[in-house]
Amino acid sequence: MRIDRSFVTSLSLGAAFILASSTALAQCNFDPTVAPSNLILCPNTQGVLMTEVYDSYQWYKDGNPIPGATDQTLIVDAYNDSGSQFSVEATAAGCTEMSPQVLVDGWAFLPPTVLTEGESLYFTQNGPVFCALDTVLLVLLQPYDINIQWTDGGVPIPGATDDTLAVHNTGGVFNVSGAPAICPNFVQDPGLWMWIGFTQPVQPDIVESGSQLCAYPEGESYQWYLDDLPLSNSNSACIDVTVSGSYLVDVTYVVDCSTPSEAFLITSLDEQPDARSWQAYPVPATDLVNISWGDGSLIHGWRLHDATGRMVAQQNGAMRSPCTVDVSGLSAGRYWLNAGGAQVIPVSVVR
Repeated sequence: MRIDRSFVTSLSLGAAFILASSTALAQCNFDPTVAPSNLILCPNTQGVLMTEVYDSYQWYKDGNPIPGATDQTLIVDAYNDSGSQFSVEATAAGCTEMSPQVLVDGWAFLPPTVLTEGESLYFTQNGPVFCALDTVLLVLLQPYDINIQWTDGGVPIPGATDDTLAVHNTGGVFNVSGAPAICPNFVQDPGLWMWIGFTQPVQPDIVESGSQLCAYPEGESYQWYLDDLPLSNSNSACIDVTVSGSYLVDVTYVVDCSTPSEAFLITSLDEQPDARSWQAYPVPATDLVNISWGDGSLIHGWRLHDATGRMVAQQNGAMRSPCTVDVSGLSAGRYWLNAGGAQVIPVSVVR
């Protein structure tokens, strides 16, 4: 039988083409992966993506090849790369395979917020003013809960590393820095300084006026006490004195930051000197003011108040007429001197 060699040759060429095509279409015997598959970067940080060991690599970002990214690992940056998909094309033994994509994400945080807990009396151009009897709490809100440091005037406050700072009696200019626990090196501050001021409480004096006791300075409401028991129907600046005992008054002011007065002891109803005998001289004064009273009876110290009722100077202890008050360190203006609770005397200072 005669064999058609041209036909055999055609069959051989066709088989070779089919075999070559099958080899070209065959998948590689490896599947590259990218680790970690759930990378989340903290702000201002970098991370590393890596794949298995192959002969060569080409990294892709959002489906586009990254120039020069031909190592087994790839460094990614929180600022530039968060929110993008990454993959790697790996080649081994002449076969090339693409990995699945992985998402590189990043943590995002709002700026730190500080909550102020406390009721202010009033506000100035600098910030709120509180009563020195109260405590103000500054609270650094979540998620900033570690690596916390409070400062006053830019100076770290020793031991103030909690999320809450208690401020009382004296004010300051406060700030705080901290970080979220999940990103402990991301230390931030609010970017604003918090000014807090305190005003000292007013303690009213009790002064005698004829047969009455009066609260000075006057306020909005009053509660008088006799021997530590509240007196009924005593919501007035002055009360009639009909019995001996220890009197005290609690005054509420429009802007209220006050403490009860000191006790005023009445042992007899005619023990105080006549108010008309009190004198203050010279008027006005620059350095010293002399206070005298006619009968020279014993008084127990004095207090000097400014026009708002704030005490600016005092002297304790028993003293007799005359006594001297140093006003050299005071600003010019009108003041009131309470001498032993017996009388309120106007004092004028000039400069």
